[in-house]
Amino acid sequence: PGWTISDNSALTAPGIDPAGSGWLRLNPLDIDQTGRALLTGANEYVPKGLPIYFEFEYVSWGGGVEHWSADGLTAYLYDASKDMGGALYGGSLSYCGGAGAYLAVGLDEWGNFSGPFSAANGCSWSSSAGQQANLDTVVIRGPDTASLPELAAARYSAGIDFATATSRPVPTKAQITLTPKSGGPGYTVTVVLERNGVAETVHNAVDFPFAA
Repeated sequence: PGWTISDNSALTAPGIDPAGSGWLRLNPLDIDQTGRALLTGANEYVPKGLPIYFEFEYVSWGGGVEHWSADGLTAYLYDASKDMGGALYGGSLSYCGGAGAYLAVGLDEWGNFSGPFSAANGCSWSSSAGQQANLDTVVIRGPDTASLPELAAARYSAGIDFATATSRPVPTKAQITLTPKSGGPGYTVTVVLERNGVAETVHNAVDFPFAA
């Protein structure tokens, strides 16, 4: 209850997967796809002064190494009195340009989410050389009220996706912790990715100086 699934997203069960074993599929294996699942319940809010921890498992696979592969995905917090309307697709990962955007952790397969901010298109991306350098990057971006700044970017050594896989691979668990800052607004953000029992701290206590 409270979740809104839209665009090219769907649940895989029953149908692709057996009932009780389904996934949220953000987008199918096709070009120019995007997906979104927003928790929009009236009683969902960020508790002031308390830490926030959330985790999810994901897989990103198939399509080869060209345009059939996804740009990546984001997990984000937003102002639920707004609807993230205007969020751009592709390298902006349906976050940049979104009304009410507050905090995003982007799993950036191609490096396009970690380019410098541009007021013209929400988030611009780097040149081809820079893009390749930013492959498999975990990116933290801030709120629309501060022009969606990029606060941190670091590579995940195991790789974000499995572009050449032909069947669903082992999932990766993302663990995100927001710890309130003492004496100031905002949080510190820690991101851990875990695959096959091996955990890697990609970001440790990144400063996020924006009040919720």
